[in-house]
Amino acid sequence: MPAPVNATTYDLTGATVYSDLCTDRLTGDTNGLRVFVRRPDQTPRVVAQLAEGGLTPPIEAPSKIIDGRLRFVVPGDIPEATFTGVVFDGYLVVRSAKRGSKPFRLNTVKGHSRFPRCR
Repeated sequence: MPAPVNATTYDLTGATVYSDLCTDRLTGDTNGLRVFVRRPDQTPRVVAQLAEGGLTPPIEAPSKIIDGRLRFVVPGDIPEATFTGVVFDGYLVVRSAKRGSKPFRLNTVKGHSRFPRCR
């Protein structure tokens, strides 16, 4: 029996979670991006999970520190699913690799709750 989508082989204890995951009002589908960031001395530092109709399995996002900020790339098969991000204090700014995309913000998630409705 396969592991549930929310299950991961990564130890995410102590990770900070950033997310814009939400539930579609009409279909109930989950959409968005969730990123787990661990302390810089742990590997992997960044694990990401995409959702477009449902959550995908978590994947490691290669990361490095540049100019004092943690930067990472969430790999994907298509440009729209490839992201780069920079961690700030209390939030994360992410940009899609799709040409002309605007950066968007993922706020820190505290505790476990249901995903909000998509706007």
